[in-house]
Amino acid sequence: MKKILLLSTVFIFANLYSHAQGFYIGLQGGLHNVWISNTNPLWSTIDSLSKDKSKDKISSLGNVFKAGIGLQAGFDINKHIGIVAELNYVGQGYKYQDSTVSKGIISGEYSSTYIQIPLMVKLTSGKDGNGIFIMGGPNYSLLQTATLTESVANTSSVTTDLNAKNYIVKQDVGITAAVGIQFKAAEHFQFTFGFKGIFGLTDLNNLKSSAKTFSPPSISNGSVGLNLGFAYHF
Repeated sequence: MKKILLLSTVFIFANLYSHAQGFYIGLQGGLHNVWISNTNPLWSTIDSLSKDKSKDKISSLGNVFKAGIGLQAGFDINKHIGIVAELNYVGQGYKYQDSTVSKGIISGEYSSTYIQIPLMVKLTSGKDGNGIFIMGGPNYSLLQTATLTESVANTSSVTTDLNAKNYIVKQDVGITAAVGIQFKAAEHFQFTFGFKGIFGLTDLNNLKSSAKTFSPPSISNGSVGLNLGFAYHF
């Protein structure tokens, strides 16, 4: 059995070496329009206790823009099919505006960061490293930071909840997908430009409520944006 394992290992490494030109590493990143789905009425004490919830809903929700950056490693099985893995640092969140009797208009923003690891299959058209590509696959994300900041209109009052991380499930599983174009600027250097989407499948709401008439909503991360990449092909 040991000889079989040894021979198999030698064969695999020899095969990878003979196809070394299919392996590449690089950097990629971009600016994404991010949101959290079904946030209303996330973390709203008023909504959780009110008998008539139609009166105290958050008045408006909005997306925010967050940057992301990461490392990328891939292997082209052939000219049209490959496997891509990434290690990214990405931002998520949303902004909102609410109104209360005691404070008036409140503007708030929830902001979080994740270490994200997607593993994707890549399909490429064209030849010689130039053409259109699409790729997609599952991702795993681990929460790094989470803050909730609120400011009161017409005053200098700003409140930041540094414990917002306690309200969020720390691990997220989802899907990453991208589409774009790629081109080789030189023999070993390749550039990519396209759009990337990250869609969470995990309910991230870790909020607990004692109110019998209130069930905390299921929430999930989402983002879509421009993505640029640079890779070195061996």
